[in-house]
Amino acid sequence: MELINRPRRLRQNDSIRRLCRETRLSPDSLIYPIFVDETLKGKRPIPALAGQFHYGLDAVDQAVEECLTDGVGRCILFGLPAKKDAQGSSAWDKKGVVQEAIRAIKAKYPDFYVITDVCMCEYTDHGHCGILKGQEVDNDKTLEVLAKTALSHVEAGADIVAVDCTNMPRGDGLTPAAYVRQIRAAYPQLVLMADCATLEEAVAAHAAGADLVGTTMNGYTPQTAVHGEGPNAALVEALVKTLPCPVLAEGRIHTPQQARQMLELGAWAVVVGGAITRPLEIAQRFMDAVRDL
Repeated sequence: MELINRPRRLRQNDSIRRLCRETRLSPDSLIYPIFVDETLKGKRPIPALAGQFHYGLDAVDQAVEECLTDGVGRCILFGLPAKKDAQGSSAWDKKGVVQEAIRAIKAKYPDFYVITDVCMCEYTDHGHCGILKGQEVDNDKTLEVLAKTALSHVEAGADIVAVDCTNMPRGDGLTPAAYVRQIRAAYPQLVLMADCATLEEAVAAHAAGADLVGTTMNGYTPQTAVHGEGPNAALVEALVKTLPCPVLAEGRIHTPQQARQMLELGAWAVVVGGAITRPLEIAQRFMDAVRDL
């Protein structure tokens, strides 16, 4: 068979493969998680996460030094506060654990890139990621405090902050687009990620000034409530085809195969949370899979 186009020619030796490869993995592709414990001095191992440590505020610069030694120039911060309450008020405290960790890092390493996690489950005494109304999370009240938390991270010096851009009612009366424009006006250099549930929300957030969009909230709003496992591949594909900005696939990504699928659909990055940080959920999936055998 006489074929003109033979792509294998571009893979015949290491030199040409390195020249033509489309995907490159290096320390520049990595974001390192740093877990900061407000009650701790120094650092201690995390038994459930081999090779990971909790760092006290006095040792967070040590974690950054270790990152830089290995060529990693970015981190995402997770905080463990000294005090918890039903509202999770430590999450937006201007002198809270994440806020102080940001300042400590930026004081010594101003060019080190800091991303923050706007979440409440570590800050509430009941462990839910939001303010409860009875036995359920009150989304309206929770959105207000998530916004305050995001703003406190920005003021402390975070480089990327993700904010809720769903169409759920907000306590301040602002639309998601108006909220994004307000943040963009106050912090023009901030990289802003929009946590969305639908294509329409993501399009509106990007038009208002969001730099990145994620599928974080898909399945967690009344409009998109789903039953079952697995990420929303159709939404990821639609976002990639519609928007010119990077798309992050996030939510219900439980396996390496699902993560690969998201990247093949064109996602710029994949966020994996509970699949690696919640041992009970991981064990439950195995138990459910073999229950009928």
